[in-house]
Amino acid sequence: MHADEWCAVAHVDISPRTSLEDGVELLLELAAGAVSTTGVLDYAVLRQPVRQNHFELVGRFATEAAYLAHLGSPCNVAFRAAIAPMLGSPYEDRLHGGRGPQRFPLAAAGAFVIVTQLEVQPVHLTVAERALEGLVEAQAAAEGLGGQVLLARRGRPNNLELLSVWAGEEAFDAHLAAEAYTEARAVLTPMLVAPVDDRRHHLLAGALRAP
Repeated sequence: MHADEWCAVAHVDISPRTSLEDGVELLLELAAGAVSTTGVLDYAVLRQPVRQNHFELVGRFATEAAYLAHLGSPCNVAFRAAIAPMLGSPYEDRLHGGRGPQRFPLAAAGAFVIVTQLEVQPVHLTVAERALEGLVEAQAAAEGLGGQVLLARRGRPNNLELLSVWAGEEAFDAHLAAEAYTEARAVLTPMLVAPVDDRRHHLLAGALRAP
């Protein structure tokens, strides 16, 4: 992931009081239209298998200007207007950049994708750097990992998300139980604001494509 790239991740919660099918159709239309905007490198819709009305939108943009152009694009403006009355919680892009040179993971429709939330206590951020590296290295060695990228929220370097692609749910569960990973996670946990949050998804539409 290049230094100039922006990554926007948004949680979309479709209210049970509205039509889930209509919401999914809007998400599919957005994914198809977003990639036609100049500077949009990737756009994917992830769906949680347990909570079928919960989604994550993952967009990767070549520059800040490309992200801003996407915000005002006809497909995004139409989507935001149509999805607004269906939402069960507020919509907000979480804007991230890569933490150093990394290769963005590849994923196609149906892929099993984990979004791991890591929020470090600001006072511990410097000390936590090594623990974060240990966590990422332990996961990089996991069998069944298809790729990962560690993202830091813009303006909030203590707020991180680890996006990873796996061969399947069983491979991820085996990784969670691996000694190297549990030890790395135990070192980092006391420095976090909240427990590590692993959100499980399947890629519903679009794709993640490494450059």
